[in-house]
Amino acid sequence: MALLHVSFFSKTLMRTIPLSVYLPSDAVDFNNQYLSEGPYKALVLLHGVLGSDQDWVNQTRILRYAKEKNLALIMPSGENHFYVDQPWNYTNYGEFIGVELPEISRRMFPISRKREDLGIAGLSMGGYGALRNGIKYPDTFSVIGAFSSAIKKQALPPEEIPEAPFFLRKSFLEAVFKDEETFVAEGNQLYHAVQTMERKDELSIFMACGMEDWLLEDNRSYSSFLKEQGVSLTYKEHVGGHEWDFWDWAMKQFLDWWIPEDADQGVSSGNVKS
Repeated sequence: MALLHVSFFSKTLMRTIPLSVYLPSDAVDFNNQYLSEGPYKALVLLHGVLGSDQDWVNQTRILRYAKEKNLALIMPSGENHFYVDQPWNYTNYGEFIGVELPEISRRMFPISRKREDLGIAGLSMGGYGALRNGIKYPDTFSVIGAFSSAIKKQALPPEEIPEAPFFLRKSFLEAVFKDEETFVAEGNQLYHAVQTMERKDELSIFMACGMEDWLLEDNRSYSSFLKEQGVSLTYKEHVGGHEWDFWDWAMKQFLDWWIPEDADQGVSSGNVKS
């Protein structure tokens, strides 16, 4: 497998950022012939808060799953910005994910330009980012995978609570969303964008959440909303909390849902024939 760690200048974020990429381009068969040359289906894969572009590779079996599907992975670093646009500080992560990243990935790598060959997925903060930007850019992404998504619609905390995790503190949320008005508007946009879509039938969403996850009720509520809106939705719950074992399970379920057939695996240390 070809796993690349790239740094490139983002014209949207106006700085050099890290990017991890997996390509199935080095797979060979038992006659020592390359199995495929691309262009490949690809998945933009988003990490959660406290994470990095290498989280999915380090914590799950995503490389194995991607190889089984002959699927490229595009894994950006989202820092702790929730993949939203922040024009007040020139950090438009939403535009970066929905516009620039797919385009520059296709410039640099053998990635298909067909809409049906590009998906977006993520966990927690990244699940929110996948929903937000998958829905906002329906001409870019054909499927959305959202696991344990950080979906919140309520107001900011009324005051700073020092003992709370930093990502639930008022000061952090104000740093990301600017103020309460923007925070509430961003949360409402997940609903409003779907309600006002003219082509809801083009949305195809897979959601999953652990039955012990503190975000379970938020995910249940949003999945019910999507069903009421007539969106094509698959929703699953499984044993587990806000944790990597669950997200590994959810990713396998999502990929089997999106790409039912496995590709030829070729030669590897896990596929040796006598």
